[in-house]
Amino acid sequence: MLLRRNKFKLRQNKDFFNQARRKESYFFRLYYLFDHHLETIKLTVIVPKKKLKQAVLRNKSKRWLKEIFAQWLKLQKQPLPVYLVIYLKQDFSTKQKKQVKNELVQLLGRFLINNNQ
Repeated sequence: MLLRRNKFKLRQNKDFFNQARRKESYFFRLYYLFDHHLETIKLTVIVPKKKLKQAVLRNKSKRWLKEIFAQWLKLQKQPLPVYLVIYLKQDFSTKQKKQVKNELVQLLGRFLINNNQ
């Protein structure tokens, strides 16, 4: 099944999570699904209300994770045509930010190594 850009809505398309492959770490769950009609990576970050109650903290976490992803993406030679969903599994404090950043970069690296044949 090929997902078109205008039809790709996570809330409406539960098949994505059934079809997507998954990698996990302590803080994150990374879902990915290849679509060769894409030119680059499409990213979605999910931070559940159960993990972070305040919207300000959820939004700040999403911005911070997207910033880490953007830095990682700049280092890549050729981005893959893939939908990526980063799901935050565990809350983290400001003291753990360095650990969380390293874990996300390692998780993205494992994804890239396994899928860059």
